[in-house]
Amino acid sequence: MFARIAPGCTDYPYDMAEEDPMGMTRSVPRLKRAEQDQIMGTNAARLLKIKS
Repeated sequence: MFARIAPGCTDYPYDMAEEDPMGMTRSVPRLKRAEQDQIMGTNAARLLKIKS
């Protein structure tokens, strides 16, 4: 579907990415450490049944 609708499509000239997503997540003071860990991977690991 993507190839048919928007071949070669990018977000340029708009920067849609965070340069340091882990640093940004860690810098949010209201998030507890466990919540930060969930955002940065433990939720995905649980959903994908990946054991650490």
